[in-house]
Amino acid sequence: MGVRSIPPRTAMRDTYPSNRGAPRKTRKERGFSSHVYRPPPKIKGKATALQPNLLREIELEIFEESGTLIKVIGEFPGIDENKLIIEIANDRLRIVSRPEAGRNYQAVCRLPDCFDVTINHKEMRNGVMTLVLDKRAYEEVPELEKIFQQCLKKFPELSPRKIDLKVVKSRRNGRPDSLDAAKVKANGRDAVLIFVPQALWGHWGAFKPIIYHELSHYVDLENPDRVFYKRADKKSIDLWKKLHDAGVLECKVDKES
Repeated sequence: MGVRSIPPRTAMRDTYPSNRGAPRKTRKERGFSSHVYRPPPKIKGKATALQPNLLREIELEIFEESGTLIKVIGEFPGIDENKLIIEIANDRLRIVSRPEAGRNYQAVCRLPDCFDVTINHKEMRNGVMTLVLDKRAYEEVPELEKIFQQCLKKFPELSPRKIDLKVVKSRRNGRPDSLDAAKVKANGRDAVLIFVPQALWGHWGAFKPIIYHELSHYVDLENPDRVFYKRADKKSIDLWKKLHDAGVLECKVDKES
C-alpha cells in the first residue's frame, strides 16, 4: 500500500481529533488556554546568549597557603582580566564586572580574620581568575590577653557584647615608642585593637592603661576619661598621665578594621 501526505484541516486530518459529527467545542470549552505561546520561565543567575547582562553570582574558593598568603579562585568565563573590578574593604573581597564588559558578574566573600590584605598577584587563564593576597595577621599574645581580661572585669556592662582583643605587631605612626590603640570592628565583632612597636614588645604592663581607656570608649564615647578615672586602678591612672604628658599616646575610634 502506498503512502500519501494528507493536507492539513481536512476530514481525514484535523488539528484536533474528530468528534463524529457533533458540534465542535471552542478552545476555551475544551480546556485550552487562550494563549497560543507561553514564554519559558526566566532562570535567575543563569545567563544565555539572549540574556548576556543577567547578573551571575560567582562562588569563590579560598585557600590559606601559609600564615601570610591567601589564594582566591573563581570562574569568570568570556571576560578579560581588565574588565573586572577587585575591591577589598574591611574583611570582604568583592569582584564585579565593568559595565562595558558584556557580562554581568559579581562575587563577594569574607576573608580570613586579619588586620589588612593587599593583592600580591592576579592572573586570568581560560576564564579562571586566581588572586594571591598578602594578609597582615593579628598576633597571639597570651600575656596581653590575660591583662585584657582583667581589665574587662571592671566593665560588667560590656560582657554581653563579647569584646575581643586584637594585636598588630607594628606601629601606626612614625614614633618607635608610641602606644597606639583603637576601638574597632574586626570581622563584624567589637574589638580593642592595639599596635605594638618592636621597641615595646614584651612590655605588656605598659598597655594596661590604654586598654582601660579603650574599653571606656564603649561606655561613653564622648567622654571616656570620665569612665576611665572611675574604673582604672591607681597604678594605671598614674602611668596613663605619664604617657600622656610624654606625648606617646594615640587613641582613635575606627568604624571598621
